[in-house]
Amino acid sequence: NPAEPLNWINLGRIYEAIVPFGDQSVSGSAINAYAEALTRFPSNPELYLAQARVELMQNKLKEAKDFLLKAVEVKNDYAPAHFLLAQIEAQSGNSAEAIRRAETAALLSPNDIGALFQLGLLYYQNRQYGDARLVLERSVSISPNYSNARYFLGVKRDLDGDHRGAIADWLALLEETPGNAPWFTQLVMTVEPWLAKKVAGMTAVCAGSRMRLILRVSRDCGTSPGLNSIPDEPPAI
Repeated sequence: NPAEPLNWINLGRIYEAIVPFGDQSVSGSAINAYAEALTRFPSNPELYLAQARVELMQNKLKEAKDFLLKAVEVKNDYAPAHFLLAQIEAQSGNSAEAIRRAETAALLSPNDIGALFQLGLLYYQNRQYGDARLVLERSVSISPNYSNARYFLGVKRDLDGDHRGAIADWLALLEETPGNAPWFTQLVMTVEPWLAKKVAGMTAVCAGSRMRLILRVSRDCGTSPGLNSIPDEPPAI
């Protein structure tokens, strides 16, 4: 039934789901299906957001931005659109506008971990370290196991000169976090040289794979690096 807007929305979702596996015409079909739904629901910002998602799958930042601006024009307090606009502005090198959009998204969704982390990361990249710490601490207070925020809080500690605290945080985080975290390899590379010097009797065989270095040292070697063994000098980041 072409007169039923939900049918067009469902069709758009089907096309959107196969965009990563289809050709250019599939993305166009998704955009057009959502456009048909918009003729029935012209004030629905979610449909503009859906069109933006399709464009982002093809790395069409300008087209995606145009759809997102339409979404916030329809509903100015629509947090998901501000969230994606922040990502687009950051990718385009517009840090001030990215932060403004991320701040809006975080204010509109103060308990959204993703929005808080995005804002904290943008603050950090813009060297607004105090602001970054406040936002990241807020995200960790909501979700204590949120590893991405915990990592950057460790970085903030290190920048503040608390190298002992940063290493302690990172050691605890390494034991709890899967190896597919985006910062995991860099963190292991940071901690490994220090640990190799500080843990007595550690050999290459004992260290084994870099990806689970800390666990191998504590379990296979029977040695656990406690806080007393953490040096005051900064790690080489």
